[in-house]
Amino acid sequence: MAEYIKITDEQRDSANEVDLEALLRSKGETLKRSGAEWLWTRYKSVTVRGNQWYSHYDQCGGLAIDFVRRFYSMSYPEAVMYLLGRDHSASPSDSQSESKKQEKKPFALPEANKDMRRLYAYLTKTRFIDSKIITHFTHAKLLYEDAKYHNAVFVGCDEHGVPRHAHKKGTWSEGDGFQANVESSQPQYSFHHISTSGTIHVFEAPVDMLSYITLNPEDWQRDSYVTLDGVAEHALLWMLEQNPQIKQIALHLDNDPAGIEADYRLREILRERRYTDIFIDKSEHKDWNEDLKAMHNVTPKLTVPHPKLALLPEMAEDILNSCAGANSRKVKLEDIVADYTKLKSLLSSGNFIEPNGNDRESALLNSMTAKSVLFVSNELRQMEHPQYPPDKIIRYLQNSYAPHKDLDSMMSKLDCINKDISLMEKRSVTGIRTNTERRDLLEAVYQLAKDCLRTRICVELREPTQALSEEVKMAQ
Repeated sequence: MAEYIKITDEQRDSANEVDLEALLRSKGETLKRSGAEWLWTRYKSVTVRGNQWYSHYDQCGGLAIDFVRRFYSMSYPEAVMYLLGRDHSASPSDSQSESKKQEKKPFALPEANKDMRRLYAYLTKTRFIDSKIITHFTHAKLLYEDAKYHNAVFVGCDEHGVPRHAHKKGTWSEGDGFQANVESSQPQYSFHHISTSGTIHVFEAPVDMLSYITLNPEDWQRDSYVTLDGVAEHALLWMLEQNPQIKQIALHLDNDPAGIEADYRLREILRERRYTDIFIDKSEHKDWNEDLKAMHNVTPKLTVPHPKLALLPEMAEDILNSCAGANSRKVKLEDIVADYTKLKSLLSSGNFIEPNGNDRESALLNSMTAKSVLFVSNELRQMEHPQYPPDKIIRYLQNSYAPHKDLDSMMSKLDCINKDISLMEKRSVTGIRTNTERRDLLEAVYQLAKDCLRTRICVELREPTQALSEEVKMAQ
């Protein structure tokens, strides 16, 4: 287990203030202006503005710490220390300099409407939330209707009961409608309910939380509940810090790719903090409010499977079939290198971007993965570890796949494979290997299998010509 590093609130807040445009430029990344934001050209759907980012493909975003964790595969402490320890002031734009001069407005709740008729109508008739649950939160002054736009305002308070966060949700009956946080809201104080039990339920948004309570009303107040204002971890970590009695964490995030990846990421963050009683509970449809709609005969939005995880069982089956058709004792490192040489040849010629070219690349990646698995299994058997046959190693590969970390480009994945091959060849000593030398070699070969698997998933998910021609030009 990684060593736990205590991050103070001041460190967290300072790290989250890092300007992402300056950060990316300091790393040599290319950005293009897109209205008031900057488009990160390496990820066509990601934009940054100041210390905020947003992925239009996944429909999620956050602040600087989330950005570094997601796109540079760092743990929470690593991300904070990285952001605090680097100079990200390289060539800031004039617009950045101007924005930094503007003073941050103090947090203030929107003026309340004299009644909450539209709020109740929207939440009960459109969202089908139990009116008694709505009344509980309105009486606690955590939910009200604003006077100017008649938005539903979900209030989050600090440990002293002082409002620090407010999320506005439009009450128009059609579509998803308007939603935004009140300016200067502090993310760790999002909409929540605190109790004395040892369980906390975690949701992406307030409507999700109220929908789940409506579906599970019995003694609901005995547990704690928190919304993440998306999929960021700030509010959950604050709740855990303030309530040490909480030991069980139930993740009820959306049943879509962003929510599924957040499950993986949050479990990793929580385990770093030594929380072990974590379970995932998914709605039958896209989210808990869609389940409520289905109960009231309204057509719900369906679940959206994670495309990479959906492919994983098929990939594992292909690897197993390839292993079954080969003799593990005859697999040599030279065989793996030979497949890689063919893969490089396809890359250098550009043939793999032709129609159906993915089939050849995918077959080579599958062959490299299977041969790596067979080599590892055979070496372990010779080291008197027969309990690791190929099928068990393949299950380890499958279970270790982390979609929230598999966000780098195709060319980055190919570069990882190249480094794996180089390390494998470096650790391949001639003659009789010591157990230490064998373990070092097996570590390199197993890592190669992991990188080949995730690269093949990437290959299978894109059209043969989609956006690869530019990457090939960059590689040549």
